[in-house]
Amino acid sequence: MVQLNNNSKFHNLNDRDLVELAGYQAYIINENTRIITVNDSKYRVLNTKKDRYTGLDAHTVVNLKTKEFTVVFVGTNVEQIEDIKTDIFLVSDVDVPQLEAAKEYYEKMDEKYGIDSVTGNSLGGALANRIGVDNPPMFERLLITPPLFYQNIK
Repeated sequence: MVQLNNNSKFHNLNDRDLVELAGYQAYIINENTRIITVNDSKYRVLNTKKDRYTGLDAHTVVNLKTKEFTVVFVGTNVEQIEDIKTDIFLVSDVDVPQLEAAKEYYEKMDEKYGIDSVTGNSLGGALANRIGVDNPPMFERLLITPPLFYQNIK
């Protein structure tokens, strides 16, 4: 069983929700999605970013009950060449445009909403990690989702 950190000062945030947001919802949200149900919580989709130049796909959502804001970075889309390039560039010393795009997106959303957490799966996890490293208070609520079954998470 995986024990996630729920001792954060952001005690209302739910790690199970962050896992589902990054590992499932991120892939099915589209520009027409307004409200999503994650476990027992409802979220409003505030912004969806699909940058064809860098390959960045991200969403900003708010938990309607707790009013906490999350940026969700989408993982690798194997049909999107920029994602494949980014996956390769991440292990090199080449500048990675998608990392810069993720940083800019986070900063814009943080300025507008005051982001409480970031999450991501696969490539999205690397993008979320970049945000966490650059913003140490955010690192406390960084969740990079592994391919787990939800019943493994407390």
